[in-house]
Amino acid sequence: MFPRRIDVALLAVTLLLPSFAASAFAQQAAEEMSLSELQAERIEVLSQAVEQARTLYQNSTVPYHEVWEAQRTLYEAQLEQSNSKEERVAILEKYVEAAKLDEEIAVQLLEVARGSSRDVSRAKAERLRIEIMLKEIKSQKEVAANADLRQQEILAVHHLQIQEFELTKAEANLRIAKLRSEVTKLHVGEMRLRHDLKEVQLKHAEKLAQQAVQSDLETANYQLEADVAKASLRKAEANSIESEIQIAHEQANVDIAKVEVEVAKEQLESIRKRLADG
Repeated sequence: MFPRRIDVALLAVTLLLPSFAASAFAQQAAEEMSLSELQAERIEVLSQAVEQARTLYQNSTVPYHEVWEAQRTLYEAQLEQSNSKEERVAILEKYVEAAKLDEEIAVQLLEVARGSSRDVSRAKAERLRIEIMLKEIKSQKEVAANADLRQQEILAVHHLQIQEFELTKAEANLRIAKLRSEVTKLHVGEMRLRHDLKEVQLKHAEKLAQQAVQSDLETANYQLEADVAKASLRKAEANSIESEIQIAHEQANVDIAKVEVEVAKEQLESIRKRLADG
């Protein structure tokens, strides 16, 4: 009889263990997921507390210090929940304004003998504490921004150096193209003189052939030389035209490089001005 009871018990445990494990896992997941919801609910409750304190203050039920304490608790909770420097800056700016108002009211109450200098000092110290917090966060942002600008400045200087090198290279290519153009022009002149000489020799040979002083074969040789000289002249002229086109191309590259250098200089100047202003 006992073994059967043990088997039944083991079976029950075996069946229940997975459900217990699943329940525990679900509970843990619910707790993890509810963290942000709990924070949001806390903010909502504290916001309601602020509004309630203001209503009581307007009805002269509680002093303004109660309103300030409710606001302070709300702002501190919002700071704890904030996830970025931008959010903290926005919260602290509102926090500072609220602290200034609390300080002003403390001064007013002192003037009408309804407050004390201790309350004024307390409000001023609290306002200074919050302003210091705001200043520290903004300083951190400025340091990060300046570091980013410094990196941009380094990249801008490097970019300017590259563009200046490209301009120097383009200007060198332009000078080379102009020198080649001068060489091709000299070659054209040489080929033109050679062509003219061959034309004169051909005409002279044709006259001699007409007078039967020179054979037709010799005249044909002069004709061939004249034709070769003419072809060489045409080729030299074509090369001269190509060199002029190359000059125009290299000049365009120089003009573009100059613009790129000016743009790079303006970008660098803009970054340095932002650094100086910051």
